[in-house]
Amino acid sequence: MPFPYIHFFFLGIFQVMLDLIIVVHFLPNFQILLNHQILYVVGFAAVLAGGCPLRQLILAGQGSSDSAVTFLGMLLGAAFAHNFNLVGSAAKAATATDAAVPGGPAMPGKIAVIVCIVLLFVIAATNLRRKKAAK
Repeated sequence: MPFPYIHFFFLGIFQVMLDLIIVVHFLPNFQILLNHQILYVVGFAAVLAGGCPLRQLILAGQGSSDSAVTFLGMLLGAAFAHNFNLVGSAAKAATATDAAVPGGPAMPGKIAVIVCIVLLFVIAATNLRRKKAAK
């Protein structure tokens, strides 16, 4: 098999097509498009890490040091995202004194999602080359 992560490439193409359909029909609600991209990042990162985050937590509890480091990395990543305003904020309804505020991630969070997608493909390609060199 020349490129074992090829299904993620095609999944990414499908994701882009799905996002375009969503944008055409729900253009004012850009949040739906961003939610699809965020979950694509979560799924791709989970596959590269060897399983979903809950599986990593269970394996860490069973004594797997690789899973423990992965889980600590997820905790540090969440702390990093909250400290540098990469996470979303809740929407607030209008009151008598304040206007309504739409929720969702700030611009740095939107940029971080795109950077993560590119970074995950770089990690996958690097590991693929390393695996080919070992053969």
